[in-house]
Amino acid sequence: MKFLHAWFLVGFAWAMSLQAAPKPLYEKGGGFAPDERVLYKKAFGKKEKVAEELHLEFFYPDGFAKTDSRPSIVFFFGGGWTGGDTSQFYAQAKYLASRGMVAICAQYRRALKTAKPVWCV
Repeated sequence: MKFLHAWFLVGFAWAMSLQAAPKPLYEKGGGFAPDERVLYKKAFGKKEKVAEELHLEFFYPDGFAKTDSRPSIVFFFGGGWTGGDTSQFYAQAKYLASRGMVAICAQYRRALKTAKPVWCV
């Protein structure tokens, strides 16, 4: 009987490993796009021949003018210098823009195997 239970468990585990991964609930960036993208730096690494362009991505409230004085927030994506991108906070940035704030998603370079975090910004 123990032998039968063991085979059942092995078969069940095998069948579960064949299940398809569920579709993600949300698309990357929440389906939102920044209102403006501004180049703030061209960065060269120690071994790079071509500069990497780093941008600030702005989300503005409705009726915003460049002369307005509004509260703002800057989002830096997570990833421990190794992963992630600015779209991580698009949904939050869009929400805060709908509440009257200027939201900014900042891009920075991710570390290469030999790069130090200080080279990333």
